[in-house]
Amino acid sequence: MPKDIPTFCVEECNLRVSIMERQHILDFDDMLEELGELGKFQVYTYILICLPVLFAAANSLSYVFTAGIPEYRCYIPECEDALDTSYEVPWMDWAIPSDTSTNQVIGVKVDSCSRYAVNQSVTNATCSQDIFTDVVEKCSEWVFDDAERTIVTDWNMTCVENQWKLSLVGTSHFAGIVVGSCVFGLLADCYVHRIVRIR
Repeated sequence: MPKDIPTFCVEECNLRVSIMERQHILDFDDMLEELGELGKFQVYTYILICLPVLFAAANSLSYVFTAGIPEYRCYIPECEDALDTSYEVPWMDWAIPSDTSTNQVIGVKVDSCSRYAVNQSVTNATCSQDIFTDVVEKCSEWVFDDAERTIVTDWNMTCVENQWKLSLVGTSHFAGIVVGSCVFGLLADCYVHRIVRIR
């Protein structure tokens, strides 16, 4: 290095060269030239990256189907046998209130959880309009539409007072996803990567 050039000029030149080298390294066009345009490898890599996202989305959407609320009504022991029931019956109009409330919670109809009380003074035990009164009472058993089977049918999560149970199932599901992601992510980092590095 010549003695007549001040040292601050040399440092500034070295700094400029260093910046130019970094700019050259980070140039996007040069990277595209090296890697190439969109090809089979990029599409294959993109599909592999999307697979975990698709599985996570399917897992999240499964709650919509497993916790769906099917059609149901009160079980009326005066008119049907417990071993042979169906949702659609001809005597439903006089045994179950037909009014539906405009204040529905998560698709629950008010008449799905209530029935007309039995007139105790009627001696005829056959299912007819005469054995029911206009007094509405709550149900303790239900008959579900056979078209669907969800956790509502399996665990009898019916009526408005049990809606919190469905919400709790959804909350527990997603809380489990969060905790599981954290725990198994840490376990994978601690153990699986160590095994890979050893081999």
